[in-house]
Amino acid sequence: MPKIHIEVDENGTIIGFASSPFSEDSFEVEIENENEILHGSHRPEIFEYKNGNIVKSTEKELKTAKRSKKKWLSNRCEREILGYFNVEIDGTVYQFSNDEKAQNNRNTDLMLMDRGVTTQTEWTAHYNGEDVRITLNQTQLLQVAAAANSHTKKIISRFRDELKPKVDAAETLEEINAIDW
Repeated sequence: MPKIHIEVDENGTIIGFASSPFSEDSFEVEIENENEILHGSHRPEIFEYKNGNIVKSTEKELKTAKRSKKKWLSNRCEREILGYFNVEIDGTVYQFSNDEKAQNNRNTDLMLMDRGVTTQTEWTAHYNGEDVRITLNQTQLLQVAAAANSHTKKIISRFRDELKPKVDAAETLEEINAIDW
């Protein structure tokens, strides 16, 4: 039988494993060749050391999968927020970026307009797949800002109010894996 070195926490959860000693608290155990920890899983936290055996904990595997899915969804939410949204200006629908530079530029331009420093701004938008420069007055830029805010809130709601609760309610790995943006 193969031998590996493991380290466990106070609950018996495996927090690390290797083919040789890797910490003061790691110790050697014999395991069956078929043990799942040897075949593809690099997540030791889903395994427990109980009664001299390494066993997979379905509960811990589900918890780990939920945490991983929520992190993936959170990252996707952020990418979506920083993406594009549509606004109709003078009868033409443009796409506007909501990346951090665009947010900063929009806020700066609105502040300058609000203080009477300027009355309009040149802005890059997207129309039919092309970058175009358009001139926006304060009312139009406020319309863009409102659309950006709505876009952001819609994306956050999708993550927080729809997808995250589905992950929390999932009872199987299959249910978790089926949840997509």
